[in-house]
Amino acid sequence: MTENAEALRLRMVEPLDMDEAARTLTRAGLLVPLTDWSARKRRFDTHPRGLGVLMALLVPVGVAGYASSSGTSVSMPVAVGVCVAAFVLGVALEAWIVAHHPPVPETPAQVLSDVFGVDAALRDGARPFHREGFSCLVVRDGDGLAQATLFVRHITAPDGQRTACVALFGADGLPVEPKVDRY
Repeated sequence: MTENAEALRLRMVEPLDMDEAARTLTRAGLLVPLTDWSARKRRFDTHPRGLGVLMALLVPVGVAGYASSSGTSVSMPVAVGVCVAAFVLGVALEAWIVAHHPPVPETPAQVLSDVFGVDAALRDGARPFHREGFSCLVVRDGDGLAQATLFVRHITAPDGQRTACVALFGADGLPVEPKVDRY
């Protein structure tokens, strides 16, 4: 089609199938892979939240139940000490997970701002990178709002990890130049 980003228009890319549109946008330098963001999002989604809290609550209950059952040789002070120690270790484990776990990934609005320099008006919890294809979104344009078109393509690496790649078109149908090559 064209390798000149200035000559590329949304109406030229929309009729193409997803693969050809992605190739055309990549050749023009307009498709930005969100490799690092996708990895942070994947790690955050699989975070074992509450593991320490569960340990802090369930282990003492189990120890207290075991100590109170008939036929056990565990004294009550030992059982209380184990319960307190389990609670403290559970809280410490949760604090360690929070301190050493990667931070919450940037919101899609922050990503669009960092990559394209636009201020997207997205509602809380919006997931514009999860659905492939073209989608409309609203961006702040000076004093008002304008419509933009977001192109999203998911690429699966040989190891099975999915990466979202994005390109943005303004209300005039012209591509928005990305400020970075990857994010």
